Amino acid sequence: MPLADGSFDVVLSSLGLQFVPDKASALREMRRVLAPDGRLAIATVGPTPRLFAILEQALERYVKPEVAAFIRVVFSLHEPQPLEKLTGGAGFRDVEVRSKALTLTLPGPAEFLWQYVHSTPLAATFAQIDDVGRAALERDVVTGWRSFVKDGALADDVNVVLTTAEVISRSLGQGLARFWRTSVYVPGPPGGHGERRSEAERHNGGGGFVRGWQFWWSGVGGPTGRKCHPDWRLRPWLDRIMTGPTAGLGSAG
Repeated sequence: MPLADGSFDVVLSSLGLQFVPDKASALREMRRVLAPDGRLAIATVGPTPRLFAILEQALERYVKPEVAAFIRVVFSLHEPQPLEKLTGGAGFRDVEVRSKALTLTLPGPAEFLWQYVHSTPLAATFAQIDDVGRAALERDVVTGWRSFVKDGALADDVNVVLTTAEVISRSLGQGLARFWRTSVYVPGPPGGHGERRSEAERHNGGGGFVRGWQFWWSGVGGPTGRKCHPDWRLRPWLDRIMTGPTAGLGSAG
């Protein structure tokens, strides 16, 4: 994406990620453009509701299987484990996948059929079908949808899946917040940076003093083989919030 690193607080994706061939790269890009305390929310749907399964079968019968595959793609990204793996693999923390069944209320069968077709990529394919084929497909779909009609409208349950995550882990954010609240700013030499010292450092005569961001580095290989915190990409941000006398954490906690 032609967007600067860390330029957004929130990234929302609604019914889009399932259509992306390289989902891992897409999620890494979302991670890249989010600020260190940024958050992610992805909405998908699935598995395929009965209503749309009938449409898929009609598309296979009257058009071709490749066209019917569109319906499967729409409802393809809904299992918690793949969503957690994809999102966590892109560098997000505190990944949570929740789902809820909602009742979808739609126009009458014939009206919704063509409304759906003309609002999706299916429209280009249907333009190539003759009137006889279109009429046959409509007849089969409308017949199959009759059991879903209530008071002239279609109604069916659809499972909505919401995946949420954060750039910085909640535990690290809370730890940084505690460090900020219990530390003091120590001015540096003229022209130099000051530093924040923890409660323990204030009472040990200065021994064992570490810079704020170093306080969090531990046992994980960083970009140059150094030992560092798994969130080593946050170093510039941690430097900034730890070395300023009035800097804050925003919503990191």
